[in-house]
Amino acid sequence: MRCQIKGIYEIVREKGLAYKMVAPSVEYWRPSAVRFTNIGEFEFDRLNYLESQYQNRKISIDPSICVDLSDVIVLMDGTVIVDGCIIKESVPGMVVKHRQHYRRLRPTDNDEWEVDTVGVVRSSVDFAICTTRYGIQYYGHWLAEILPRIYAARSEIPATANILMPESFATPHGGRPSGMWTAIEQSLELAGIAYGSVVSLPDSGIRIPRLRYITKMGATDAKAPAIFECFRELSGRVGARESKRRIYVTRHDAADRRLHNEAAVMELLGKHGFEYIRVSEYDFAGQIKLFSSATVIAGPLGSALTNIAFARAGTTILPLIPAHWDDLFFYDLAALGGMSWYEVRGPVTSNTHKLYHRNDFEVDLSTLRRALIAIEENSDRGTLIRDSSQYRLPA
Repeated sequence: MRCQIKGIYEIVREKGLAYKMVAPSVEYWRPSAVRFTNIGEFEFDRLNYLESQYQNRKISIDPSICVDLSDVIVLMDGTVIVDGCIIKESVPGMVVKHRQHYRRLRPTDNDEWEVDTVGVVRSSVDFAICTTRYGIQYYGHWLAEILPRIYAARSEIPATANILMPESFATPHGGRPSGMWTAIEQSLELAGIAYGSVVSLPDSGIRIPRLRYITKMGATDAKAPAIFECFRELSGRVGARESKRRIYVTRHDAADRRLHNEAAVMELLGKHGFEYIRVSEYDFAGQIKLFSSATVIAGPLGSALTNIAFARAGTTILPLIPAHWDDLFFYDLAALGGMSWYEVRGPVTSNTHKLYHRNDFEVDLSTLRRALIAIEENSDRGTLIRDSSQYRLPA
């Protein structure tokens, strides 16, 4: 089946579909959050691009809308097809690199893809809410990109609604509940979003008579400010309180991107009052309280650090990053939330993963010391205000 790729707004206009706007379009300046970085010590393809993104940037965000689509095919990870058109924003960004995983999608040219619909099953329900997208298996994408749009559209979601989730979430490993599904359940409950049942999305795909589709709230690296309405509401519901805690969030129990010299790093951080934290020991509400209360949050970039979404404005973020990391997902969260960014990059120490950013790495302790000194200097709020010259004053 050959399908055109079209944007959701184009499809809505062409078909004259009714829709509900759940978040307006907006233009804003994302101020630079960078207070320390050693990115200049490394050379890689996207260095200049990242450095430009670390400056003050003007961001434009399209509106987020809620719309009903008829006779829809949804493939694994949430690729949505309606009337022979693939919704552009639902297309996995890694299709070409991961052909084995996305074997049902084959690009033919810029505007058309070949889609294998053999084996697509008919839905057991007539109506469902699309609560999935590619990358949903990662906590970060759920928390920062899916939950906020569901929260924004909560008034359009019936309490008895069927929600769409990957089949693997139900029985991922010998029938044991998925940790990701547990986090999803807890976050939906805390957000006050009720639903009836879960419709399993098989790898072969599913055909649904009517799908309620909620469009994204900005791009992965340029999110809509409105997503923080969800995060602030959740923080308030758990009764989060500010403290002076400094936390280091480990990835030692993760399968990849672990900090090779974590023991030495933690010894240094311990002298500056950091606590060693395993996020896996906290439920969803506990994670919100933890990140909302901290004044400084450190650790290797990964799913757990997506919880900086709950950190207060002014919180210091100290991410430890593989040298050539070129993704702005976490930085954008920090900048949008009014946080300060003190990054320390270091070389990878293994090449076991094809994807560079999944390999273990280490950071230079002397560079980390410099970052910590900068944090201490900037944490003194009694010092004279320095002119950042970020904005012009009105005439």
